[in-house]
Amino acid sequence: MFMRRPQNIVQPIQMPIEQYICEWKKSYEVNKNSIPMKVQYETVNGEMVRSKSEKIIADMLLKAGVPYIYEAELKLAKDGILYPDFIVLNVKTRKSFIWEHLGLCDLEEYASKNIKKIAKYERNGIMLGKDLIISTESEEAPLNIQVVAAKIAEYL
Repeated sequence: MFMRRPQNIVQPIQMPIEQYICEWKKSYEVNKNSIPMKVQYETVNGEMVRSKSEKIIADMLLKAGVPYIYEAELKLAKDGILYPDFIVLNVKTRKSFIWEHLGLCDLEEYASKNIKKIAKYERNGIMLGKDLIISTESEEAPLNIQVVAAKIAEYL
């Protein structure tokens, strides 16, 4: 009679990516931003976002297979809570990035507010080009979809 030897079960060194993405999403609190949405745009994923450009970015992230969370609560050690437009995940490296879209750069008050927001990120070790991705537009320079695609390819 042939006896089968017991096989060792191989344990993965890393959590499977689908499980990792699920846990990653659970680690952020959503729907806590108290600033009301004056206008809403629905993404392909069925989420409501604040601008047409954020819709375009969300749809491009989804199409590229990049997991993201819209306006999640981000607790900063030195500066309290911020609500970045997107927190995105590079699934290959499992590194998270903050993606801020600055859509009204030609408005002085808006630009000033966002420069202060970028400074808060940097005071907390979230550096532009390393952990922070920014897209911009103004009345005279609309969102450049090719630049968004290039940033997705570069970082995510």
